[in-house]
Amino acid sequence: MMLRQFIQLILFSLLIVSSVFAQKEKDTTLIVYFDNNQFALNKIEQARLDSFFINSRYLIIKNISGFTDTVGSTKSNILLSKKRSLSIARYFKKNTQFNQDYSVKYFGESNTVSQTDNFLNRRVEISIQVVTPHADSVKKSPQPAIIKKLVLDKLYFKPDLAILEGYSLDYLKKVVAILKNYTNARFEIRGHVNCPLNVPAGSGYMNAMNKLSDDRARVVYEILSDNGIPKEKMTYRGMGNSEMINPYARTEDEARKNMRVEIFIMQDD
Repeated sequence: MMLRQFIQLILFSLLIVSSVFAQKEKDTTLIVYFDNNQFALNKIEQARLDSFFINSRYLIIKNISGFTDTVGSTKSNILLSKKRSLSIARYFKKNTQFNQDYSVKYFGESNTVSQTDNFLNRRVEISIQVVTPHADSVKKSPQPAIIKKLVLDKLYFKPDLAILEGYSLDYLKKVVAILKNYTNARFEIRGHVNCPLNVPAGSGYMNAMNKLSDDRARVVYEILSDNGIPKEKMTYRGMGNSEMINPYARTEDEARKNMRVEIFIMQDD
């Protein structure tokens, strides 16, 4: 089992590299593998798809093609490969904003890629087109120079609320003292949350998480203002789960690092 997981990681790494070169050649293929006689994604393959597709902007899905190994009857393998392709299609519909114009194909046990390891035959191939935006269509605005980033790691909110724990107020007063040293700077406050990457964009839960990240940044903004930082020198915004430090947090400490507020100290124009 460990060997197969290792093979998966190697193949996925190669596919990531190929996708980089695909920005010139436009097309690439991502392969997803399945357990024996199964059509549902296992946790490893789910995580791989999440890391590759969630928040990807310049990708077009062209087609999805399902395959099986040679175990079982031809008829049952055709049906199994169809279920595998449809499983991937459902994943895209539920978790991404991609186009729905791709074709869904299934080939059963035809086109085997290995005679010695059936694991490599139990797969779905996803054909992807990388869309590189024309340079003239991308408007670039000058970015202010970032002097320093403060991660407010001793700032604690009540669970799922934009309400600070009382002992965090003294910590913010120390932050105010630091910010007052930057007389020729402005400050951008960014709120973050811990939220699974497979939560669909636009869903009620994702909207609530985006709002929570924005509200927590606003709370810090208001407290800094009350303690002498001019509002005209500050902005705030919520980042949702777009910049999580630990996308697949497994411990409370990893989750806390995702639920953070940061202050970017930037050169004033």
